[in-house]
Amino acid sequence: MAWCLDTSFLIDFLRGDDGAVSRARQLEDLNERKYVPAPAAYELLEGALNRGGHHISKALALLDTLEVISTDLNIASEAARIGSEGRKLGYTIVGVDVLFAATARANNLVLLTRDTAFNHVHGLAVEHY
Repeated sequence: MAWCLDTSFLIDFLRGDDGAVSRARQLEDLNERKYVPAPAAYELLEGALNRGGHHISKALALLDTLEVISTDLNIASEAARIGSEGRKLGYTIVGVDVLFAATARANNLVLLTRDTAFNHVHGLAVEHY
């Protein structure tokens, strides 16, 4: 399997959250491929820059171990479809979260998150840690 890591997972991992650290170890032991949507990398880095100090180097070191998936026209189109589907079905995914869902769905990745808002997205594999 291959995994798409959202910002909540990345932040929780860096903070030493037991669930995130444990799941990261499992994925590493299984030699699973791990990806990050470019907007999640942005959110992580902006938060690290706002906190300053060693947070920046920790965020960069983590991102160096992962493959970043760019937001291209394919991802933007998938995000638009997810947004449209959600409105028709009565739910919305806001902000960059729709880009996380689109990145995972378009690339057949399992989205690893603690955010339950992704549970409604049709065709999106989600795992909570």
